[in-house]
Amino acid sequence: MAISKIKRTFADVFHVQDHFESQHVRFRPYNPSKDSIFESFSPSDWDLMFPNTNKETFNKWSQLEHYVILSCFDRFTNLLCGVLVFINMKNPDNGIYFHGGTLRKGVRFSLMAYEGLHYVLKFLIEKGFEIYTSCVKVNISADMFQKRFGFIEFFADHGYSYKYLDFEKFSECDILQRINLCYDKLNHQPINDISYE
Repeated sequence: MAISKIKRTFADVFHVQDHFESQHVRFRPYNPSKDSIFESFSPSDWDLMFPNTNKETFNKWSQLEHYVILSCFDRFTNLLCGVLVFINMKNPDNGIYFHGGTLRKGVRFSLMAYEGLHYVLKFLIEKGFEIYTSCVKVNISADMFQKRFGFIEFFADHGYSYKYLDFEKFSECDILQRINLCYDKLNHQPINDISYE
């Protein structure tokens, strides 16, 4: 079976280094024996992200040619803080679906979620991918999160919202400017005021 474009893209990245990173987030290939992704989410949160998917199925995804799973870490504490899953579409072969979630609460980790995803989306756009996502309609926070990046709904069915990334809206979004302002405020707080839970 031919290796998918998404698998090949990240293989090229991790061939020269074992991770890649934004200002505060480090990404590396998911390791089922080391990264406790499944256990870190509540059953209800997990089902919102990956409906009807148990641990065994999730772990098998990392071995499939058209899947890439990235574990996300805080660069400065090395805490596991989230997961991103990319699925290569067959037609077009440069189309990918992504899903993911954060497993820690607090302002700092919310900022890292925005910063990290922005970094990866920009990287994938530059590699020529068309990007899609979806969420359960009742997951209002995920729906809002996606729309802030420039995702536009093109289809809704059986309680799900399906969206594509509008490159112009993505390029115009001011997420990074807002994030940097928030980080600046956080950096002036005593460390005990920043939640890591």
